[in-house]
Amino acid sequence: MSENSCRPLALPRLRCYSLGMTEDKKTLRRRMAGMLLQLSGEERRAASSAACRSFVQSPLFAQSDAILCYMAAEQEISPEEIMHAAAAAGKSLAVPLCIPHTNRLRFLCVDAAASGERWERQFVRGAWGLLEPDAAQCPPFSAASFAGKSVCVLVPGVAFSAAGLRLGHGKGYYDSFLAELCAEASSCGFSVQLVGMCFSCQLLPSVPAEAHDVPVQFLLTEQGLSSCTR
Repeated sequence: MSENSCRPLALPRLRCYSLGMTEDKKTLRRRMAGMLLQLSGEERRAASSAACRSFVQSPLFAQSDAILCYMAAEQEISPEEIMHAAAAAGKSLAVPLCIPHTNRLRFLCVDAAASGERWERQFVRGAWGLLEPDAAQCPPFSAASFAGKSVCVLVPGVAFSAAGLRLGHGKGYYDSFLAELCAEASSCGFSVQLVGMCFSCQLLPSVPAEAHDVPVQFLLTEQGLSSCTR
């Protein structure tokens, strides 16, 4: 799938600077974190909204039966509008729970149609300070039940390359989950579409990668949705 046809909205210019591609992962994470701190709350909100609108208007959203999202940290681009659009379209929606003392994620189903206090009651504050679904009331997401259907995963990251390689926070949560999900897709007969979601200033010519890293197929920023180049 190529870029969608939605015209990018005019946004405040994201202030970026050139990063050295010979940096190791730890150094690159620090420099990217410093760069994201330059973005104002207004810029983050405007960029998040534009990215969400591009995705919701895309064929990829229309073709997806289930959307796996994430709860954004303060400095991350937020997929919240996609969550509510998924609920309005009758799609299954799940968000991650970090399993304590492991590097594993478990996705639980949430009701994005809920609002106000009903929406907030579905979540608890997790180990990393992020909101996570409450396992006492949110049922587990079962990808195997989507045989013959399409599951789309919105993947956060510190940086992405044009080829879809991802630099994460170094804990390995998404590396493990994406590898397992892709293996399950092959055995259970459902398709998986991986979308890296970030601000455009987090797109780099290349990022440090290892053989086990699972690349995403699409990149979503405030400038729109595009296919990765291999």
